[in-house]
Amino acid sequence: MVTHVEAFDAAGNVASAPSGGRPGVSFGVQRGAVAYTTLLLSRSQWAAADAQCTPMRGAVTLDEVAAELSRRGVRATGTVVGNRTGDTARACQPGFTSYATWADLARLRDTDGFTFVSHGATYADMTTLTPDQQRVVLYGADEQVYVGGPVAETAVIVLAEFDRPDVAGALVEDDLGFIGTDADDPEALEGAIRRARVFAGHAGWGPGQLEGELEEEAWIIEPPLREEIFSEDASGLWASVLRRKGRRYALLSTMPLDPSLN
Repeated sequence: MVTHVEAFDAAGNVASAPSGGRPGVSFGVQRGAVAYTTLLLSRSQWAAADAQCTPMRGAVTLDEVAAELSRRGVRATGTVVGNRTGDTARACQPGFTSYATWADLARLRDTDGFTFVSHGATYADMTTLTPDQQRVVLYGADEQVYVGGPVAETAVIVLAEFDRPDVAGALVEDDLGFIGTDADDPEALEGAIRRARVFAGHAGWGPGQLEGELEEEAWIIEPPLREEIFSEDASGLWASVLRRKGRRYALLSTMPLDPSLN
């Protein structure tokens, strides 16, 4: 028996191969042997999306795939990227895909018999990480991995409070900075760090861009407190800082993150 598997795009057309031939892979088993096929749905992508994060015309959603597989008596496994999986709101990469939520995954598990495995906390490029950072991404850590910004989302940055600032890769205050190349040498960091926070990605600006945004008053400026930087309530940080700033900003702190819900 020989089985041929082909790749299809979101509209159901056979995807084109670089050589001009039909993409796919063939494999064979001896007659009478038992064959197994594992369906692994990478990153539990929900649906192909356009630049506005609207599902593309003709896109097949993950729940539609699950329903069809279930009808055929087939169960699949999805992989999950921790920082791309929201509780109930689907994360999206514009022009690429949206991702299933934890609620979606639970429903696929309970309704269609799906199982799920970790695709890592951040889907980071392992070739750019130190061994310690790789362990955080693959196996998790005592500290949660936070979203640092939209730039280089696959790179991990560790902000730390140092007892020995001389081992920091870069300092932003006397004892606050980023772990540098010594991160792959646990002995070099032993006793050097009081606490740390792991971020996936960072925020960045082009030359003069941030200065222009400040002139336009597009940012609310307030010096941070150290306890806010390492706050356990990251989701409430925005409102907390605005309340501390006071006056009209305290009123702004009561607005929902999505203004349409106001």
